[in-house]
Amino acid sequence: MDLAKFFLKTDILPRIIGVKVCRLCSNGFFLPRSQIFIQLGKPYEDVRRSINSTVYLYHQDGAKMGLMDAERVRQIAEKLELLVTDLHLSNADYQSCRLITRSGLKALRDAQKQLEKEVYPNNVKKRDTCIKFLTTIDEQHLRLKAKTAEKYLSQGSRVKVEVSLHRFRRATRIPQVFANFLSFIPKECYSRVIETYNKDQSKLKAEVRSYLETKQKKQKFADRVIFDFVEEKAFPATEVKDGEEVTGVSQTVDEKSPSDTTM
Repeated sequence: MDLAKFFLKTDILPRIIGVKVCRLCSNGFFLPRSQIFIQLGKPYEDVRRSINSTVYLYHQDGAKMGLMDAERVRQIAEKLELLVTDLHLSNADYQSCRLITRSGLKALRDAQKQLEKEVYPNNVKKRDTCIKFLTTIDEQHLRLKAKTAEKYLSQGSRVKVEVSLHRFRRATRIPQVFANFLSFIPKECYSRVIETYNKDQSKLKAEVRSYLETKQKKQKFADRVIFDFVEEKAFPATEVKDGEEVTGVSQTVDEKSPSDTTM
């Protein structure tokens, strides 16, 4: 695999000795400063109220505005009527932020969500739940509990079940009640059941795992996606035309020069 293509497919960046500016090259050309590679993980949000005390700020077109304090960043954003978003640079010494319009931030969020769907095609939002009942529960209510568990399992969530033995009423034993509960759930909805009893066997804590967990695998290689802050649109990295000039701002770590702190 060509070295440039390898760096496009991964997040590994070359470290240039003596210089704190890393540039990502593709077919001999660099990415323009108005464009970045979309990062997965942390969502892009307006961070004007939550930025660090010291921030390295970029203009919307990618121009370096320098190192400044949080209050100064807020004043600039308010004066230009723009929002501030974090670029999520893991190799930067300071929090790197960029000015962006409201419509541009929405387009950036949508592009990030679309990329996540492509990288994690079977990924779903998980919201684990806990279902509790006694051994004296009747069949009708047990079916309702099982239906609730089936709903969460079909969404890829884990279901925790707690079955307690009634102390003062004669009831069915815990293993039989739990077996009846599982019989009301289709077998294709869960892949594994973990059961744990307490010392006196009066309470069962079980965890039912969804079959979707075994299918949630990340693609080995996903096409990198570029977002242009000026045009406010996203496109695959393979669409970069020959002859375009650049620097990967999202992959850039700038020098901490005192002279950059002033505008």
